Amino acid sequence: MGVVKPNFFLVGAPRCGTTSMYAYLRSHPQIFMPETAKEPHYFAPEESLWYGKRIDDLETYLALFTGARDAVRIGEASTHYLASPSAANSIYAFNPQARILIMLRSPVDLLYSLYYHRRQTGKERHATFEQALIADTDEASRKPRYRIFGQFASQVQRYWDVFGPDAVQIILFDDLKSDVSAVYRQTLLFLDVDATFQPDFAPVNEHRTARFPLIRQMKARAPSWYRLLQKAGRQFVSSDLRQVVNAQIDQISLSDAPRPPMNPATRQQLQREFLPEMEQLSQMLNRDLTHWCRD
Repeated sequence: MGVVKPNFFLVGAPRCGTTSMYAYLRSHPQIFMPETAKEPHYFAPEESLWYGKRIDDLETYLALFTGARDAVRIGEASTHYLASPSAANSIYAFNPQARILIMLRSPVDLLYSLYYHRRQTGKERHATFEQALIADTDEASRKPRYRIFGQFASQVQRYWDVFGPDAVQIILFDDLKSDVSAVYRQTLLFLDVDATFQPDFAPVNEHRTARFPLIRQMKARAPSWYRLLQKAGRQFVSSDLRQVVNAQIDQISLSDAPRPPMNPATRQQLQREFLPEMEQLSQMLNRDLTHWCRD
């Protein structure tokens, strides 16, 4: 059997329903997506975008898809590919016949959701969203970044230029929320698989907030010596026990309390910033999306 390559990519944007779509697509009998690494980010090497665990060698990356067998569609869902300046060309060089899925939502809501997700995972040290936005404009503090993930028009255009519009499907988070079954069917038709299949459309990726941010940061940014101990411990501690311990840490350090609403002044500032981008995107998609940047 030859090398198994993915032939479709869910490239982002983050916090736009990609985790739900990944779960729904993965449940389809004709589709294979790796369970162990939803977001390998092999084609997005930019550290300013992504500083989590990234697969950076081809052999390990291809090993994710060895279980694909007779799947019609083989894919992955690395949500930073959309913002990456290099990913589109790299994916095309890897598989020029690939199909591309892009999911979008209000860029203002995306940034706010992304901030709280990073707080939850311990990857954001700033105590407020406003502080994170200030740091986002500081060249010395541009990790992690925010505004780049809402620059949809240029990013969609990049994938159109590389793959052609017919190989790219745009999915709006608003549509996914209002009629998930119809959006899913359209996506299956785009991927040329059985569009009559209906998965369990249960909610995925429920929001949680950090009760103790320092614990989340320590877990995410453990020193190298601790990670070596973790690696060695895997030889002696069962995966079930490790999962129990991680679950206990999450239970202590996370809360189910809803996130607070965005400061109205901050929302208005971001709406002004992103309005020109949404006007351009509206023209590209022939659909008015400027309401994302208006009250």
